[in-house]
Amino acid sequence: MKRLPAAIAVLSSLLFGAGVAAAEYEQLTRNFRDYYLSRNAPSSSRRFVVEQNALELARSLKADGSWADVDYTDQTRGGWRPYLHLSRLTSMVRAYRMPGGSQTASPELKAGIHKALGHWLEQDYQCLNWWYNQIGVPMAIGEIGILLQDELTPDEHELIVNKIMPRAKIGMTGQNRVWVASNTLVRGLLMKDGSLVREAADAVGEEIRVTTSEGVQPDFSFHQHGPQQQFGNYGLSFAGSASMWLRIFSGTPFEFPQAKLDIVHDYLIEGQNWVVWRGRMDLSSCGRQLDEGCQAGKGRSLAAIMQRMSEVDPARADEYLAFVNRNRDAAANDLVGNRHFWRSDYMIQRGANYYASVKMCSRRVIGGELVNSENMSGYHLADGALLVHRTGRECEDIQPVWDWQKIPGTTAPQRPDGPPRLRKRYNIDSDFVGGASDGRIGCATLDFNRDGLRARKAYFFIDDVIACLGAAIQTEASAHPVVTTVNQCLLAGDVWAGDGQESRKLSRGEHRLEGPVWIWHDGVGYVFPAGSEATLRIGEQRGSWRKVEDKPAVSAKEIGRDVFLLTIDHGIEPAGADYAYLVVPHGATPESMPQRIDASSSVRVLANTPGLQAVASADGAVVEASFYEPGELGLGRTQEFAVSQPCVAMLDGTREATRLTIADPTQKLREIVLPLDGRTVTLPQDGEAGKSVQIDLPNRSFKTE
Repeated sequence: MKRLPAAIAVLSSLLFGAGVAAAEYEQLTRNFRDYYLSRNAPSSSRRFVVEQNALELARSLKADGSWADVDYTDQTRGGWRPYLHLSRLTSMVRAYRMPGGSQTASPELKAGIHKALGHWLEQDYQCLNWWYNQIGVPMAIGEIGILLQDELTPDEHELIVNKIMPRAKIGMTGQNRVWVASNTLVRGLLMKDGSLVREAADAVGEEIRVTTSEGVQPDFSFHQHGPQQQFGNYGLSFAGSASMWLRIFSGTPFEFPQAKLDIVHDYLIEGQNWVVWRGRMDLSSCGRQLDEGCQAGKGRSLAAIMQRMSEVDPARADEYLAFVNRNRDAAANDLVGNRHFWRSDYMIQRGANYYASVKMCSRRVIGGELVNSENMSGYHLADGALLVHRTGRECEDIQPVWDWQKIPGTTAPQRPDGPPRLRKRYNIDSDFVGGASDGRIGCATLDFNRDGLRARKAYFFIDDVIACLGAAIQTEASAHPVVTTVNQCLLAGDVWAGDGQESRKLSRGEHRLEGPVWIWHDGVGYVFPAGSEATLRIGEQRGSWRKVEDKPAVSAKEIGRDVFLLTIDHGIEPAGADYAYLVVPHGATPESMPQRIDASSSVRVLANTPGLQAVASADGAVVEASFYEPGELGLGRTQEFAVSQPCVAMLDGTREATRLTIADPTQKLREIVLPLDGRTVTLPQDGEAGKSVQIDLPNRSFKTE
């Protein structure tokens, strides 16, 4: 990217601000037009269809410039129906301005555009939800204004820049601030007001930062509406806006410095890059936007952003395009490892052929929100949700038929009327939530405390196996049974079960299974040790999309889909209940599963008590442990490992010197002492509190027995 010398940039800005025509105004406007038209450019085979659709929209307008099928009286806060008018108008303007299109000079389409624009400007529709008035409507009107510009009548121009768009006043935080600043910048372009463009550009640039308030976090997750993980909602919009302005400002005095470009790069590659599998965004990253097609739609949006960034940041194009390529149909996955987002209580494990995530919350981190009737059933979505994918379609559009009290990985009371409605947002009453990661494997831990239910839960990612342990499960004065859900996904093919001696294909219906037992479905295996009990239900579940979003535009029609549902029942008022099971997401077949019952060929449970949960790899060379209190872990013979404070720790004995990875889930400690050798581990602070620390123990070697 070329940069004008600072003095020239300042001079140009001053002249532009004084109302003198400036080359940078023309360049910005040209860049903006190119961005919108290239972003929405149809393929050559669809050009005719797009143009004909635009003409049909123009021909279907009523005499007053409205459409008969749009409910202009609607005041729904989310999915506001009058906004459809602006969406249609925008598509007409894009077709009219499409380079090389046959309608670029169409009198009929032009007349329809001004007719529809005039109707909106005259009626000035406003929503009860501020977002549409300050962000959504000015954004659409601004794009229309930029694309039409010289063809706007004086009255249209006046109403756009002095009535509609001034409602977007620079303020707020995070992506909301980026949106209103972006709208203000477009208004400045339409008014040829350089000082307003500069003010807005500065406001956008200020939000491209790493912060512990709303925005990009030190771990490259994204927060909005408080400390709440928002990869697929506000965070995806932020990625889109940042990449847009990086492109539009390119080659102008407003171009962002390299440091801003680096932040966007790191957010995309170290953050967003991890949450899409096989072209579909993890449901646990989608926020409250869980509508039909959300996973694939958000995956496509992120792919378009990565493609754009490959052009904006060509020196690192291969990193952005790697995302695009690995998320094509049947592409190989080349992003493998473990990523712990300590600011968001969120862990991801990616194998060559599987994806798994654990979403939690705490006193620090908000678990979810219900806003504008979106996420109506998401009461348990951050209570330790463990989602496992191979194809990426395991939970695609399962939302209407999901039993929302049985989110995979969670331990929850089963109320007869379903989960309560969130009042708005929620946390759990616990600080000990977090994990340790060495970049290859990891352990997520959750001292769960909500609605009178307590449970100590840990998820160990080790040797392409997920070991799930629960202990100290208890409730008081509750009439509701408590259930841990192993998985609830769409049924895909046969289900097999066995006990190490014989195997059988299971029929539809409900099955009660006693360990030791293994279950196999859709390429994933589940192993329950001796003494455990599980319930498997195979069959149809029914529901409607109104369970997800309670809006007039959302269908209330009941639909049915076949579901695989595997649970562990702890009964009513459990006192000290526990569970243990393994998930085998890679290399599992009905033929290979029997050997998983043999402890010598599987991840081994070393401890599952209220104070300590720990596992070891099959060969004993790797140990992962969640210490809920200071203590020791015996590793066989005379070997042991001890810590002075509650923590999460991993020992990797596959190296010449044993590697220790350790983290403080409470994010309150400054150090942890290892009593056996007197070593003190200094822990990260401030925005990096909760991040893992790795140290080598040169005089320690071990192998569990």
